[in-house]
Amino acid sequence: MLCNRLVVDVHAMDFIFNHVRSTYPREAFGVLLGYFSGDAYIVKRAIALEKGYSSEFSFSIDYREWLERVLAGVKQGLCYIGMYHSHPDAEPLPSTEDVHTMIQCPGEVWLIVGVWSDGRVEYAAYTIPGPGCGIARLVVEFL
Repeated sequence: MLCNRLVVDVHAMDFIFNHVRSTYPREAFGVLLGYFSGDAYIVKRAIALEKGYSSEFSFSIDYREWLERVLAGVKQGLCYIGMYHSHPDAEPLPSTEDVHTMIQCPGEVWLIVGVWSDGRVEYAAYTIPGPGCGIARLVVEFL
């Protein structure tokens, strides 16, 4: 299934915006949970990951915490859609490190949120649909 849209519940997006603002100037990160419908990834919940490492320029997750959050979502009938993370004082474009990680997980969605000191945010979503495919930008909509 090839999805070209990311449809995010407004409460989930508010959660993400508040999370990235609260951790500024460090990167924030978390998981996106929801389901697939036609040409869209539908995000119903965003859950912050807090046990990893983050700085102004990078982050790394605690894989045990990631797995616990994903499995908790599955028990609630949700699918793993992907990750969100912030880029403090930067546009929401994938870094080289982001792209390298995305290549390892084809089909995973990455929602990137640029956040600035004045609280302003910009966002964009990306995926690498499959092996040998380039990076694709998804249309982001709200539910």
